[in-house]
Amino acid sequence: MLSNEIRKYLLRLARTAIEAKLIGENLIPQKAEFPILDKKQGAFVTLNKDGNLRGCIGYILASKPLYNTIIDVAKAAAFD
Repeated sequence: MLSNEIRKYLLRLARTAIEAKLIGENLIPQKAEFPILDKKQGAFVTLNKDGNLRGCIGYILASKPLYNTIIDVAKAAAFD
């Protein structure tokens, strides 16, 4: 279970990744702010607008540290 502080951090990270791609920049992940995010984990990102599903994608299997997974799936949910 992730704390509210970590969940808020991941939400900011997902939004930052989407915003960066939108303006043509590549978000280069740095070391995670919380050590637990360095652990390889799967994750899903779901995007809603006005209560409507706009995108949802994720990885069930763990292949990257969680913070990298969030960046990848946030961009994929928004643009792919």
